[in-house]
Amino acid sequence: MSFFSLTMIGVILKLAPVVTVILAYAILKERLTRSETTLLAIAVLSSLLVTIGDHQKEGHKYSNDHYFALFALLLSPVFIGMGTVALRKMRKLPH
Repeated sequence: MSFFSLTMIGVILKLAPVVTVILAYAILKERLTRSETTLLAIAVLSSLLVTIGDHQKEGHKYSNDHYFALFALLLSPVFIGMGTVALRKMRKLPH
């Protein structure tokens, strides 16, 4: 039985601020500078490289259960970002 490494899990969970910025851009219409967009792309690409490299280093074959767990793990930063953006949007509403 194989498990995901803590490195891979940590890197994926650290993407929550990136997802938050992307959702704020899409939902709240916040502006991004060119350097912010470049840094977001670098963060996502480096996270992918670490995750893929970690998977190949271990040499494990994943089952369907692993892919379901990975999907659920990827949803975690999305939900964190959605919650943050929702709170910010509610703050802009009149009381």
